[in-house]
Amino acid sequence: MKLRFPAEIDAHLSFAALDNAEVTVTTEGESIDGVLGYSDTFGTVTFFARNGARLRPDAEIRASYRLDNQIMQFVTRVIDIVGNRWQLRRPHNIDVTYTDSDDVQH
Repeated sequence: MKLRFPAEIDAHLSFAALDNAEVTVTTEGESIDGVLGYSDTFGTVTFFARNGARLRPDAEIRASYRLDNQIMQFVTRVIDIVGNRWQLRRPHNIDVTYTDSDDVQH
């Protein structure tokens, strides 16, 4: 299943931020762990990295996280990085995979 509509994606990402979803971002051969946060700007997503990865603006990233029995994945680009706070473009869609178990790793 895919989330495709902007309002649906914004609502989901807000819920994930409220839930402090643990996210793994993969980019340029590196995996970075962190959490989603609320964004200050319409049409963007905030990611708080746990380590000091250095990326260039416009780098493509792949994000993967879990909410309840769902594994969520999306691809987007970095707009800006200030310290450990990354501003990302809102993804065009989010892939949703349902699991039967609570012990699935992402």
